[in-house]
Amino acid sequence: MPAGFLIWRSDGTIADMLQFGPYSISAHDFGTFRLDGGSMFGSVPKNLWAKRIQADDENCIALATRCLLIRDNKRTILVDCGMGEKWSDKSRQIYAIHSNTPEQAGIDPSQITDLILTHLHFDHAGGVTRYKKGTHEPELVFPQAKVFLQALNWENARHPNFKERASYLAENVEPLAKADLNLVSGTMEVLPNIWVHQVNGHTRGQQWVEIRNGAESIVYPTDLIPTSHHVPLAYHMGYDICAETLLKEKDEFLSQAVSRRWIVVCEHDVGVAVNNPHNEMNFVSFRDVELPAQITKTQAEKEIHFIDEAGKIHRNIDAILEIWGRSRGTSWLIKLGKLPGIKHLLRLGYRLVAANRHGHRRISDSKF
Repeated sequence: MPAGFLIWRSDGTIADMLQFGPYSISAHDFGTFRLDGGSMFGSVPKNLWAKRIQADDENCIALATRCLLIRDNKRTILVDCGMGEKWSDKSRQIYAIHSNTPEQAGIDPSQITDLILTHLHFDHAGGVTRYKKGTHEPELVFPQAKVFLQALNWENARHPNFKERASYLAENVEPLAKADLNLVSGTMEVLPNIWVHQVNGHTRGQQWVEIRNGAESIVYPTDLIPTSHHVPLAYHMGYDICAETLLKEKDEFLSQAVSRRWIVVCEHDVGVAVNNPHNEMNFVSFRDVELPAQITKTQAEKEIHFIDEAGKIHRNIDAILEIWGRSRGTSWLIKLGKLPGIKHLLRLGYRLVAANRHGHRRISDSKF
């Protein structure tokens, strides 16, 4: 698996599709919306999170609804389905909702055999229903699909707590009782090589999705890590129902992502479809980077490496700075990285992070 980023389109879709074991995988844009930036970063002050992402005049940040389509010769599997179309003009204005139908996102709803819902919040499951023409009666958008959902989230959505009742909307939840609903519990393989893992910090019964191909995995952490800007451990949402639980779950997720070199698909990140948490945790941020199109995955694997299990650094710093600088159009950054003193400081920084990491203390744990 290449270190850093795969060659994915800048609009958030994989270059046509990625063949991953028996599956072809593509990412599809179901639209954008906005939420309050302070709420999206919880206790992290704005003077810190604003360095990562720009807020509008009303302090809101733009968010994507990026869903996965997974196909083999038997199944067409959709992971989450966006916000849907059942929004009033007032809500569209408040949340700056620009939603795409499945057809606009390049998907035929009648061909979906399986639908994995990470949880039933409106921005993940709003597209599961639509209003019948000329009415306000919801109907299922994917009538042929077998729906996979955590049993705990099903109960949570039908009896939401005070904090979440505005996120679990009856028109998205109740019609699922008529669907081919398959309630699962905990971690399990729901389809061949496709696993779900229950987490409870953001909302009770959320599940993140893992697609396995031998020792490799593509993962979809959903609101455990909603954007690439939320990779540092301390950066989590004020919407999370239990911050302490989420931090433990996120720490475990990131530890596995580092050791197993997962490729992470960011559901809500407008600018970055694919991320790798090594980059945020290991001092250099790649949150805006895509490898240039002419660099192949094999070349990328040779050019950029990771800290190994013993904490030894294996980095081609020239390659990192060149790619990082090229992505921003900043030739001065490329030149800066070639200065011997700067290069030496970067190596020291990597070693410091490695030492902290293997001493069971990450820089991101103690500092924003």
